[in-house]
Amino acid sequence: MGSVMKDQIMVVVAEIQKLEEQLSALKAKQMTLPSKLYKKIEEVKIVNHEVEEAEAQLTNNNIALEEPGRNFTVMLTHHSMIAVLDKDVNLLG
Repeated sequence: MGSVMKDQIMVVVAEIQKLEEQLSALKAKQMTLPSKLYKKIEEVKIVNHEVEEAEAQLTNNNIALEEPGRNFTVMLTHHSMIAVLDKDVNLLG
């Protein structure tokens, strides 16, 4: 019985040693997690900034694309007003 007990104790000791090694590895990993998280947060901030810049540029591009349409509308309005003024001037003259 002593031999069986010793064998069981050796198995338990070996399992405890494996668990202690796993615990050490997990503790080491835990120590690196905050810095990794900080780096990821910084990466997300950079990406968010790039997205904001792209949105602003897209807005500016849309305004630039809409500008000719606005200019055309303004020109039509002014043209109509000039035509009306021309008629008025011809009536006066």
